[in-house]
Amino acid sequence: MPHLLVFAAFSPRPSREHRVATFECWMTLSIACGITQIFLGSSKISSQRKALARCCRTCWPPAAGYTQVLKLLVFSDIHTDWKALEALLDIEADYYIAAGDQATWSKGLDRCGSILKARGDKVYVLPGNHESADQVAGMCARYGLHDFHGRHFRAGKWCVAGLGYSNPTPFNTPGEYSEIQLAERLRRFADLKPLALICHAPPFGTALDQIRPGLHAGSTAVRDFIVAHQPEYFLCGHIHEAEGANITIGRTRARNVGKAGYLLELD
Repeated sequence: MPHLLVFAAFSPRPSREHRVATFECWMTLSIACGITQIFLGSSKISSQRKALARCCRTCWPPAAGYTQVLKLLVFSDIHTDWKALEALLDIEADYYIAAGDQATWSKGLDRCGSILKARGDKVYVLPGNHESADQVAGMCARYGLHDFHGRHFRAGKWCVAGLGYSNPTPFNTPGEYSEIQLAERLRRFADLKPLALICHAPPFGTALDQIRPGLHAGSTAVRDFIVAHQPEYFLCGHIHEAEGANITIGRTRARNVGKAGYLLELD
């Protein structure tokens, strides 16, 4: 049965009892749901495939010594595009990190919170430059989300840290820090290892903050922190034109995730 190969990731050497139980679960769900082929791992996961995945995790648990891969879905600059936000939350992940500018000029935060609460305790939120820290903290309190601004958490062996706001812009938006303020707030993350760092602001003078050739609008403080402390991963947003750009800065792998988002896998 070639379909059994899709379950190989759950255990490298399953027992005969596990193979039989998993096959029986697959057959039961296949007959009940009319499934002829199942492909796990798509960003658009049907309710039948979700049910099958849950069943297989129960019947075929990871073997001793198995290392779980942690998945962080990081996205930014939704700017009230609620269909895009709902599509992102359809993707299965262990953590969902909204890296700022969910709203536009602070409008739409309650709608945003009502959508994000579908993933509840897995959601961590940063303010961008279009919302204040207090506004995001209030939204998180109302909808059961994590206020991630200036904080960090541990995920397995990893430290995951977040800082919202941007460096100054010409538009006088609600969420802006001076470069000195950004540097002061980033300093608290200097000793966290291994580190995945998420900021709203991109590093200055890179592909991640390029509006057009020769025009950059990122943060010198963010750039200097990355150069000095070399987090393993750095993810950001803010500059829409740079969405999807990815570079390395020393040994740091860095990306502007934008509204499309990025699924970071940590092992």
